[in-house]
Formats: sequence, C-alpha cells, structure tokens
Amino acid sequence: MISMERKWIAAVVIVFLISSIALAYERHSGEMENPSTFALALQPLPNGKLTVLEKGSLGKVLGATVRNGEWVTYLKEDSHVLKSVPAPIVLYFTSDNRIVVGTLKDGKLGQTVELNLTKLLERAGSGNAGKGVSECPKGYVQVSDRYCIDENEPVVKGRVKLVQEWVPFMGMKIDTVREPINVVSLSWGIILDSTAVADYTLNVAGTPAAVPGNEYDGEKLRIAYSPEGIGLRTSNGSIERYVNLPLRYLTFQMEVACYDRYTGEYTHIPISGTYPVEIQLTGEYNLTEGQLNKKITSSTGMEGSILTDHPIKKGLFPTMNSSRQIRVGQNGYYTNIVFDFQGGRGYFYTFPVGGSDDNPSGEASAQRFLTISYSPHAKSFLTYSITIIRATPNATYIVATPEIPIKLPGGEDGGEVATYFTVITAMRT
Repeated sequence: MISMERKWIAAVVIVFLISSIALAYERHSGEMENPSTFALALQPLPNGKLTVLEKGSLGKVLGATVRNGEWVTYLKEDSHVLKSVPAPIVLYFTSDNRIVVGTLKDGKLGQTVELNLTKLLERAGSGNAGKGVSECPKGYVQVSDRYCIDENEPVVKGRVKLVQEWVPFMGMKIDTVREPINVVSLSWGIILDSTAVADYTLNVAGTPAAVPGNEYDGEKLRIAYSPEGIGLRTSNGSIERYVNLPLRYLTFQMEVACYDRYTGEYTHIPISGTYPVEIQLTGEYNLTEGQLNKKITSSTGMEGSILTDHPIKKGLFPTMNSSRQIRVGQNGYYTNIVFDFQGGRGYFYTFPVGGSDDNPSGEASAQRFLTISYSPHAKSFLTYSITIIRATPNATYIVATPEIPIKLPGGEDGGEVATYFTVITAMRT
C-alpha cells in the first residue's frame, strides 16, 4: 500500500505538471493570438483630418490619447438625436503577414478583423516575389518577413468628409406586370436607442470589413410600417416602398506606405471607410399610406420624407446578387416571402449610401455602405417581412435580395450581416 506521504507527493507532482503545461499553452496561445510587430491608432476628426494618435508597439498604441473632445464640441448642438463619437481605428501588423483592424475603446482593443497582407497588396498592385530579398529602406520598419512600413509617415493622403442627408434604410420593389401581384402585406419595424452601436464599414484594398465603434447616445427612434386592412394594393402588379432616415455620417480615405522586400518595390495599402455619426430623427412614427412622400423636418432641421414610393437618390439601391424562385398556390397566397428579425450581439445591419467615386479598389460600380450593430443586451432591433396576399394563381416569381460580402469580427462564425431590400419580378415564360 502506498503511504499517504507518497500519495501527497505524487499529487503535487501531477498538479505541477498540469500547471506547467497550461502555462506553456497560455503563453503559446497568447503569442499566436497577438504576434504584433507594428501598430497605428488613427482617429477621423470633424475638421477633415485623419490624425495618427500613436504608432509603435501595440501596447503603446493602446495607451494613445484620444481626441473625442473635438467631436463632443462639434455635436453639442444636436443634444437629443442618437449620436456616436467615432472611435479611434487601430491597425496592427503581424509577423505572419497579416493586418488586423479594430477600434480603441477605454484603452482596450475591441473586436477585430484579420486580413492577409500579401493578398491585399497583390490586389493593390504589388508584383510577385523577385529573386532576392532586400533590406528595408531607411526610415522603414520591418513588420513581417516580407513587408516594411514607413515609420515616420505611415499614413499618407488621409482625408475625412462629413455628409448630412436622407438615405433609404430599407425598401421593396415589385415589378410583376406579366403575372400581377395585386396585394401584399408588409411588416417593417425599426427601434434604435443607446444600445445600438455605430460601426466602421471599411474597404481595405478592395476587401470590405466591419468593426464595431462606439454605442449611440440620445433619444430613442421607433418606426413601424404595416399598412392597414387587407394589405397594400399594387398598380397593375408594380409598387415600390422605402423607409428613409436622416443621417450624418463620415467617409474617410488613406493609404499606408509599404515596401516589399521580395520585389524591391514601394507600394501602399489603400483604406477607405464610413461611420454613421448621427441618426437625426427621434420619437415614434406609425407610418400610414397617408404619409407617403410627405415632407417632414428632422430633429436637426433637415427636410425629407420617411416613407416614399421611389428611391430618394440614384445609386442608393444595393446590387441584387442573390435570387430564388417561389410559386404561389391556386389561392394566389404566399406567406413570408421575406422574413427577418435581428438584434443583439453578433448581428450587423448594413445599408447603402450611394456609389463611391473614389473607391480605392478601382471598381467604378462599388457602393458605399453604413453599418450598425448592437450591444450584448440590446433593446434595439429591426424587423422586415413581406407576404403575398393576392397574386396570379400558380404564378412563379423571382425574389432577389442583396448579399453584402463584408468580413466581420470572428471570421466566418463571427456574426451575421443583413440588409433589407427586396426586388420581386415575374418569372419569364
């Protein structure tokens, strides 16, 4: 029989071994999660400048002094509307040729997205690897085995623009003259309050991504649109409806100066983005057809219409790149052609604010988007549903919706992005 003393010694040894393995794993995991080599903290400001707050190690950058006070002063007149001070953007590079993008909040790095630096630079125009490997030029710091960043002036061509306008937040278009849809039922809802989060929608060398910024502060907005009675009658199978919001948002552009040690070439990482600073409407709105196209004045004095039967600006309807067929029964009825509800952590909602004439990827057809998300215990949410009440019996229709390929924090399992715009057309025979 093993003595109690030996059992005790054996237990101590086992605990020590387990602790050592756990500690080694923790250290290894930490190194893998954050092998940062060089970091930047930047903040767009209301004076049109994109300011580098700090650069160097990630720890140094997370201690950067933010310049929120300039935004507080700029937005102080809009005391009631939902507003979000743009959080500083953090970019850091890793030894395994990645660039990680996030935001700085209370001295901590928020949720991030990771992008492959080599693929980004190839998309931006950098050549393939050459025969030899050169040293970093003077004034450049090596951030990986391949790339160097200008240490003194890492960001060039930085500029910020503030825009104030009404934009469509959700919408629908039906064009079914050949096989008319006569009546539809809609149920759309918007509730936004201080549990909603303003996000950066980024375009990093042609790759779209979204990272959460700061929560909104201000009074609640509630909009409900559900036509009364049997439903909404079309005009010979055609109808459009849009719910619009007055916003103040920023757009920015910049380039990160790089050097490729494999090719011996100077290159750059073009980055642009948007941020929804203010939702300039407060209160409760139960929309009816009597309010269609009627002008109101927003909380900040901007005139526009919440409910319209047409897009309020060209280029604001997202590309319909996903479609499916549906077939109504003999009774001409089809429930919930589209039905979605979102709110809470992990959900992102994006909506278009027009074409980008200065898109860094060079794609003339590129659209600019705004994105919002929700805090973990959000009371904000969105709903969107469309049901066919009366249509041509046994008709087949094409339901087209947009799929926005935005990279979200956490990779493929990081969350879900939605945008509520639908086009319904009759199937050609």
